[in-house]
Amino acid sequence: MWRRIRFGVLLLILFVVAGGTWSDRQRTTDWSSTLWVGVFPVNGDGRPATARYIAALEQDQYADIEEFFAGEAAEYGVTIGQPVKMASEQAVTLRLPGVCPVQRPERSISKHRPVSVGQALSTPRPRS
Repeated sequence: MWRRIRFGVLLLILFVVAGGTWSDRQRTTDWSSTLWVGVFPVNGDGRPATARYIAALEQDQYADIEEFFAGEAAEYGVTIGQPVKMASEQAVTLRLPGVCPVQRPERSISKHRPVSVGQALSTPRPRS
């Protein structure tokens, strides 16, 4: 008895999720209304300069993207006036994996004298 109830509940959950996925796909690909796109600026390196740049972003800076999509949509026969509307959302600050600050080499006078390419190629390398 409990086995059938549990199976029925899981089957119902599957149908709800599958129906939601199908509905989302239909609504975003039939182009009957404007598709809203949220832009979440990410300060991945944590630098103050990046934070200032993100804070200075304004909604009208996304107008070129909206115009591009409108032009592309017209070429494909989409009849709505504004197929995509960009909406700036709250900035996110987090450390992205693999992003590290750029380490610049120190500028100092080298102890070694410069070597030309010809000298470097003709010098035998020690074998290890």
